[in-house]
Amino acid sequence: MENQVDDENVDMEDVNASNLSDEQICAKLNDYETQIRIFSARKGYVKNKLDIEKESHNQMMETTQKLEEEIASIIEKIAFLEGKMLELLPCPVPHLSIILKLKLLRKDALSLLSAH
Repeated sequence: MENQVDDENVDMEDVNASNLSDEQICAKLNDYETQIRIFSARKGYVKNKLDIEKESHNQMMETTQKLEEEIASIIEKIAFLEGKMLELLPCPVPHLSIILKLKLLRKDALSLLSAH
């Protein structure tokens, strides 16, 4: 059965890449990527709720403040996970989806730079 990711908590465990096999490193990178995607979706959802709250005529400051705090917390969690990913990169397996995405982003960035 696939591990479920908790959209409220982040695995704060320190991972020593030197103790992991190539497959374990790639699995960890996939786990981090999944968690980041879930937190990003959660951030979008909370931002939409905040936008609705701000547009309403009877704004509740307490609700708005809680939503803003939740967004800030999610941003911190995403930054933490991205940092953990950087500790494990580069991935030893060349066909890992995150590596392919990073290569595509790099290619796009280089093409934009050369166009100007």
